[in-house]
Amino acid sequence: MIMARIVLSITLTLLMMSVQPVHAQNKSAGSFRTELLRQLAQSLRLSPDSIPEGFSCKTIDGHCISIIKEGPIITHLGYHLFSEESHSANRSDVISFIERMFLYLMYPGERTQSWILRDYKLKFEKGGISDVKRIAAGDEFSMSIQSGKKATAVWSRDGKSFIKFTFPMEYSLLSGEDKVEAENCLEKDILKTVIEEQRPLPSNADLMTKGNQSGFYTRKGDYYIVKPLNSDTYYQLIDEKPSLLLDITFPAESSANLMLDAATGGDYQLNIKQILYGYKQKQFRVSLKQWLSFCHEQGCQLYFGVEKVLGTEIRASVIAVNEMAGYNHVMFVNIPFKLIDDKKGVVDAQIHAYVPMHNVTNLFESYKKKLRKEPIVFEK
Repeated sequence: MIMARIVLSITLTLLMMSVQPVHAQNKSAGSFRTELLRQLAQSLRLSPDSIPEGFSCKTIDGHCISIIKEGPIITHLGYHLFSEESHSANRSDVISFIERMFLYLMYPGERTQSWILRDYKLKFEKGGISDVKRIAAGDEFSMSIQSGKKATAVWSRDGKSFIKFTFPMEYSLLSGEDKVEAENCLEKDILKTVIEEQRPLPSNADLMTKGNQSGFYTRKGDYYIVKPLNSDTYYQLIDEKPSLLLDITFPAESSANLMLDAATGGDYQLNIKQILYGYKQKQFRVSLKQWLSFCHEQGCQLYFGVEKVLGTEIRASVIAVNEMAGYNHVMFVNIPFKLIDDKKGVVDAQIHAYVPMHNVTNLFESYKKKLRKEPIVFEK
């Protein structure tokens, strides 16, 4: 049994748990989300068909292994340290990574531990992989993230640390996926996202910027790269209460609200053309609310910028920025005025997913000059 009190500097609630027995076998055919998981299963002599759906633990070679299976797909294998709840909590990607990487170091396959540590820029500043097996009831776990780029996980006993493990905060490392694998999973990851409850609207306009037109306000957000690409949202007072604007009279502001906040309302779909690695592409459709919920679940901050206001539509950029995991989703959308007026319809979108942070500026450069220089209608 492994239980621990958790102390985290980044507000995580991660409870160590007792080892749970494997449930009755699921005979459905199994497969793996990533190549690394397939390799680990091969090293463990683990048959996917023997694994039940959901979260389970299995003892192999004296090691307790955490396993998550979603439908026929195994999505996680790791050295069991954290509870089932931890794998669905905030920053669960880090928790899953730690378990998976420790297991990989125990079963490196054709590689060596030193090669893995060097290639992935991992380091045991104190202790080593053999000390992981010493983690026991009552040990304290803490984790800190420095500037969103590097994390340190520490296990302590009686006030003294015995494991200090550092690793980069990079999406491909944390997820165990390369860019191709991540891109290929985008559609199903969005579709499996549970649409979140709408966040409450501001109760009053006291903290908003008053517009030049009576009864209209801007809720100022942050900006990304350039000021016109921002997270500002727009409100009008209805019965003295702020309501997100969705009015064809204000197409730019209404488009910003649609792409940034599900509470704007309406019934919208995204018709997505996804640009894939190797000059490939795929087409799929999801609800706008599900896309927004997916971004929030991933920990992305959304930004919107108008490229051009045409006679019948808005052309705009939407950037979903995940600083902690080091990637962005870069989307370009066309929003017809009619969709705003009808409060429903299909928004055509083109997306580059999982773009590394250092590549975003280059990708965005050709579009940056298109962003509006003049004030949007609402602010005139």
